[in-house]
Amino acid sequence: MSFTRSGKTILSCFLFIFWLGFFTSAIQADITFYNCPLHTEQKINDGTNYLDPNSNFPRTLINAINEYNHQHGTNYTTKAECTSVPLPLNPNDENSVKINIFVKRLRVNTNTEEANNKKALWLIQGGPGSSSTILEYPMDLLSKLLGGNVDIYTLDPRGSGRSHRLGCDASQAETIGSVNGVRIAESEWPECSQAFQAEYNTNNQYYSSVNAAIDLFELIKEINIPNGQDVFVYGVSYGTMVVTRFMRYLELKGLEGLVKGVVMDSVMSTKGPLQMGGRLTADQLDEYEDATVDQLLTLCNTSKLDTTCHEKLGNDPVQYMLDVFQSVYVNGTCKTISNKVSSYQMKALLGRLIDEPETRIYIPAVLYRLERCDEDLDVPTVLHLYNVFFGEKAESSANQQTNVPLMSAVQEKNIIYSEIWNPAVTTQELIDQMNHTLFASSGESVKFAKILDLTQWKTYTLSPDYENQVFSTNTPVLLLNGDLDALTPLESARTQSNNIGGNTHRLIEIPYASHMTAFFSENKISQVPCGMQLLVQFVMNPDINALNTSCANENVQFNFTGSPEINLALFGVEDIYEDAYEPPEIEKTVNLYLFIGVEAGTVVISVIVVCCLIYYIVQLRDKEQAQYEDIDAQN
Repeated sequence: MSFTRSGKTILSCFLFIFWLGFFTSAIQADITFYNCPLHTEQKINDGTNYLDPNSNFPRTLINAINEYNHQHGTNYTTKAECTSVPLPLNPNDENSVKINIFVKRLRVNTNTEEANNKKALWLIQGGPGSSSTILEYPMDLLSKLLGGNVDIYTLDPRGSGRSHRLGCDASQAETIGSVNGVRIAESEWPECSQAFQAEYNTNNQYYSSVNAAIDLFELIKEINIPNGQDVFVYGVSYGTMVVTRFMRYLELKGLEGLVKGVVMDSVMSTKGPLQMGGRLTADQLDEYEDATVDQLLTLCNTSKLDTTCHEKLGNDPVQYMLDVFQSVYVNGTCKTISNKVSSYQMKALLGRLIDEPETRIYIPAVLYRLERCDEDLDVPTVLHLYNVFFGEKAESSANQQTNVPLMSAVQEKNIIYSEIWNPAVTTQELIDQMNHTLFASSGESVKFAKILDLTQWKTYTLSPDYENQVFSTNTPVLLLNGDLDALTPLESARTQSNNIGGNTHRLIEIPYASHMTAFFSENKISQVPCGMQLLVQFVMNPDINALNTSCANENVQFNFTGSPEINLALFGVEDIYEDAYEPPEIEKTVNLYLFIGVEAGTVVISVIVVCCLIYYIVQLRDKEQAQYEDIDAQN
């Protein structure tokens, strides 16, 4: 028996109506939400309407909320509702043990359950292994931009944060007394992985992206569907993989109508060969960073928005970069830098810079300064920038953390090595690539490969229903990606868009935008990032052809000079090309006990000197008195 596409659609609608009736007639799980702070890792007082954007992350969203509060007389949202929902460890076994999945929601009116809005939007964070804390400012901004008419939900995916976080407790690798404190050092990974495998054994398979997607389905089924809400789902970065598994699950179950729309931001491709242009895997990260740096430098000649880079680097900025590395690290023209920062380390710095929109514009400035290598202007400035990211101060700051992070590095490795890694790639191949082929890459691929070699991680295998699969749907799907995204490159989004079945999806490419367009796609229309504007429009009206994309066209915002505030905070100068970094004067401090000791010693010596003087004076007086007495006697 075969079905036409219309026949399949009718069948899907029938199955969905059947399932919907089952959901709403079944006894809903007893889910109680509790009042909780919206922000997990920061204290914001009630009545706060402004935060310093240079002291809070992400700066772009802080600016947007500040602007909204100023225009509408509102404040930062400080309160939300939270709960933990027990869901099966093994979704395919009704008798499986349960694990708690943490959920947070933001509703304007929290007095009664009847106050639920007609729409609900779920936000799914990236990672893998990350909690939902980075989504708390977006929850506030989205709630405001949507007029309080949409309930905003998020969750910590299983294995991270407050949802049965995976760790390696038996090895104590995440304790203050370990090598790197609560951060797992490379040398600790062998013991950590053994402790994890001893505790979880084959249960590590239940913390897959597929089961995270099934958790999302169960939560929507138990929380939103009984209240008759229209549900939308937004996933960012690795969250787009979870959303892909979610849509594939609905397709397999015939539940396509469960959600009204899906947004995928900074898209991970899940189908194709394990190579660039196919499935996106973590072993490709270094290559994509390097390619994105080339794209950025090419803009030096094509950007009409800012000519600074072209003026400094000339007509062929990519060749300029190659020449700089040849000059500094082969010919030795700037030993005051090359003796302190190796070629590998400089490449890693450029790789780190390309990942963030606020730091990528420093790349031309660093190359320009390396080539000039002025002892007063450039050397201290470049070394300062390197130390900000990799120096003792950066390490000290990281090591000061005393609480185990909500992000799970164990869950990160568990998913990467099982789902987002090409097992045919060797560590030596990645090292050789870093040393001889690439000129700007953070070395993350190499780090992952080294840890895999050290641990021989016990991976799991996905079902053929999900491995190397996308999905087909009639549900509206909006894909967003920046063309300067070094982590989930535009090529990945195009691949995923081409593989999605159906004709109700659309990819919008945002010029100059980096990773996470809803967070970091600045434009001239508003302080609200372009990706966020498109997300809001879509939730209000999920018609992919009715979107106003002007923020992604003529109104883009980009420059190669940065902002004085951010430049000072990171580069240490306002003009990143011409100013010289001057280290702050070191305040002279004296140890309290040393100070007391010196003061006490001074007092003692003073007493001794005074006593000696008194003794000398007394002796002198006695001697003179004796002389007078002798004279009197003679007379």
